[in-house]
This record gives sequence, structure tokens and C-alpha cells, in this order.
Amino acid sequence: MAYSVVPTIVTNDVATAAWGNQYIKDNLAAVLSSSTTLNTAIVTSSLTQLGTMVTYGAGAAVTAGNYQAGRDADGTNQLHFNVPTGAGFEFSINDVAEIVHTTGAWAFQLATTISTTAGDLTLAPNGTDVIVPDSTAFSVGAEADSRIYYNGTDTFWDLRAVGTGSLMMALGGSFPSPDSTSVHIWKGSAGVIAADSVALLVLENNGATGIQFLSANTNVADISFGDDGSAVAGRIRYDHGSVIADGFRIFTAATEQLRISDGSFAFQKATTLDLLGGLVQLTERTAPGAGAANTVRIYAVVDGGSLTDLAAVFQDGTVDLFAQEV
Repeated sequence: MAYSVVPTIVTNDVATAAWGNQYIKDNLAAVLSSSTTLNTAIVTSSLTQLGTMVTYGAGAAVTAGNYQAGRDADGTNQLHFNVPTGAGFEFSINDVAEIVHTTGAWAFQLATTISTTAGDLTLAPNGTDVIVPDSTAFSVGAEADSRIYYNGTDTFWDLRAVGTGSLMMALGGSFPSPDSTSVHIWKGSAGVIAADSVALLVLENNGATGIQFLSANTNVADISFGDDGSAVAGRIRYDHGSVIADGFRIFTAATEQLRISDGSFAFQKATTLDLLGGLVQLTERTAPGAGAANTVRIYAVVDGGSLTDLAAVFQDGTVDLFAQEV
């Protein structure tokens, strides 16, 4: 290839040529990276090199398919780095790749810290998600003390990847540290009190506190207690109509023992009632009707005056008085 001008670059000399000069176009990179010290200026219509500073002038349109670095002439005041389709950028330190950028992807090549010297670091993906791959954890703490990740099937939150920390979920300001070994949901201080050492979940408020179970009609809501012999050795169930209409069903040894519904307290198997020095108190009422087969109903009844009798009605309707006030 023939060139119209072949300039000689000498220390402290000034080299000028029209930007249309093909030699400078083809060899600009070599000229600017030369060991020769250019203390004076190379001036063209769009580029100025002063010492070690490169300044881009008015700019030119980016051309697809070319490798280019410069100021775009589209009025956006942007410095453009352009490579052809399928190519990418590599940013290196001491010839060791640090970042590789290809279409739609920035890939850090080494363990990397992203930090700010002031203010917050904000990720703003324009209304969509910030996505990390399966089994890649989001970790917090200087030693990745707490980690949350998804393994492709389940989501894990390891609060104690390092250390013995607990979790505080605060619904109010000025919250304390969580009670030890617990997940602590806090809305206000209940006073100078600590949760039981075996509690894994603590709910605290300076007013009323509750847990709400919502289930559809004809379904149940359960609190179950299990061990290695039975997952449901004990259970407190509220039944919304699957077996009884709105009532509690109590299970022990994986067997239903008691049903409590409106006006009914019904044991579900032969039961020993031990009052441990207490008593059963009956209030006077009108005589009930006969009960079901193999039952007897005991009740207190007015004797026709002002005294109280203790009576029993059998399954055939027979009434016996077996204690009378005198």
C-alpha cells in the first residue's frame, strides 16, 4: 500500500498531517503507544494527544462492523467503544483478564469486590429481576455468615453458615437483637423478658400478639407435634366442617381424644377424669330427654320447691333421684 506522507516522529518535534493521511490512520495506535515522548501536540480534525492524555473532538458516527473508540457524533455526548458482532471487550491488569464484556453480559474473571466510597449501591434492572444462577448464594457478612440460595428445586436460607446468629424480622423501629437461637418477629417490646431457650420462633409485641390460620370452608387448620415415631403424635385441629361443624379436635398418641364444639365437650374414647382434688359443679336445669343407647345423663334439678336434687335419666327415659337436698 502506498502512502502520500511518511512523517518522522522525534522527541520534542511537532508532527502534523491532514487526518485524511492514510499512514496516520493506519498507524495511529502505534504512534500513540510509541516509546517516543510527545511533549507537543499531534492535532487532527477529531483527535488531540497531549503527553499521556487523549482528547476526542467533535466526533464521527460509529460504523457497524468496525473496531472503534471515540466520541459519537449523534448528539448524545457519549464516548463509544465499538466492536463488530461476535466480538467483545477484555479489560486486563498486567495482562491478566479482569472483565470480559460480550453482547448482554459482563463476566468478571476473578473474585471481585464492588464497592462505593459514598452512598448506596443500587441495582436497577428496569422493573425486571436481578437473577443469580442455581446454587449460587447471596451472602452477607464479612465471612459470608448468612446465605440465601436456590438449588433448582428448593430455596435455602442458611442463617449460620458461619457463627451462631439468629434472625430478627422487625415490624417497628428501635428493635433489639433477636432472642438467642430463634427467628424473632418483633413489633414492640413486651418488657424485660427473654424467650424460652428452646423456642425457635418468637413473636413479640407491646400489645396483643397472635398467629392467624386461614383455611377454606369444610377444611381444617392444624398444629401438629411429631417425633421419630410419628409425625403427628399430637395434634390440635380446628375443623371448619369436614367432620364436625366448627370445633376443636384434640389428638394424642396419633388418636383423636376429644372434640369441643358449640355446647359440646365429647371424649372420643373411654376416658378417666381425674380432678386432683377439684370438683364438678352442676347448675340446676330442666330435665333432659333420654340419651343415646348405653348412656345415662346426670343433672341437677329443682325439687319442686327451693331445694336441689341430683338426678339421672336413662336411655329409656327413666328418671331416678339419687341425691336430695334436705
